[in-house]
Amino acid sequence: MSTLEVKALALQLSTAIDGMEKRIDHAARQSLQATRALDLQSKQSLETINNLVQQALEQFRQGARQAIEEGVRDAMGELDQAIQEGASRMDRAVSQLDQRTQHIGRFNVLHAWKTFVASALCSLAVITVAIYAGWQAHTDIKRSEWVQQINAAVEAGHLTICPEGGLCVQVNSKWVRLSGK
Repeated sequence: MSTLEVKALALQLSTAIDGMEKRIDHAARQSLQATRALDLQSKQSLETINNLVQQALEQFRQGARQAIEEGVRDAMGELDQAIQEGASRMDRAVSQLDQRTQHIGRFNVLHAWKTFVASALCSLAVITVAIYAGWQAHTDIKRSEWVQQINAAVEAGHLTICPEGGLCVQVNSKWVRLSGK
């Protein structure tokens, strides 16, 4: 093949490639436009579906509201009747309670007097025990003062146990036995 033929063939090949590039660009543009159209259509479909769902929810809410209102009306009638019967029973119960309250009031007055007498006797007993406990505490305090004096004498070395047994106390530098054995 000659150079001229190769150039002609390269020119034909270049023309064919150029045509293919134009077709590919055209197909790509059409594909992009189709994709945009599909995207727009899907957005519109989504909005339509969303609107339909909102309408269905609103209809459901209205239906539920109506059903509740009708149920409440029926229940209110039954409730009104039950309230009237309850009020009648309450009147009877209040009347019985009033009678029982009067009886209990008389019983409570008697019980209050008994409680007062018992409380007075208990108070007298508590006062007696308190006086005895005070006297006992006073005696214990005096005894503890005596024990403190003995302990002070032992610590000071003026009181000790005698070697033969018993207690010895120091009087003027001399030990005197207190208890005989």
